[in-house]
Amino acid sequence: MDNYIAEYNNMWNKLNGIAEHHSNLYVFTLTSSGAILTYALQQNNSYIALVNIVILILLRCRVMNYRDEYYQILAYIRNVLEPKIGLDSKKLMDMRNTKIANLQYFIYSILGVGTVLECILIDSKNIFIIATSVILFVIIVLLDIYYYFYSTQLYDKYEQKLS
Repeated sequence: MDNYIAEYNNMWNKLNGIAEHHSNLYVFTLTSSGAILTYALQQNNSYIALVNIVILILLRCRVMNYRDEYYQILAYIRNVLEPKIGLDSKKLMDMRNTKIANLQYFIYSILGVGTVLECILIDSKNIFIIATSVILFVIIVLLDIYYYFYSTQLYDKYEQKLS
């Protein structure tokens, strides 16, 4: 029993570490995106703004990786460890965030819109820049939608594998 409790605590420490990395990446995304867009506007260079949207795509993919790892560990805790030590935290799954709290899942899309608008503001006659920024923005929106709506299914898939 003590081994299971120790493993349970270790797994929760891993989850807390992942959550901390995720939070730090969120703050980094907001800060770096603001800095890049400010610099692009100051330099009047829409190509610098495009760098921002590429970085947003890469960061969104990294966040999705954190989510996958988090859900794998959480499914292991809930399906393997908790039954052995007499706990049941699955009841917490039914408690959802408020609708406004879900806005955080789409921050990459919001920053992407800002980038597209800045590209239009800086270089409205350059069709290549505008088309490229819109295409990259669509990729970000698709990643955000996938991240938000596929999360529950992903967790369920991990849970089924462990059952």
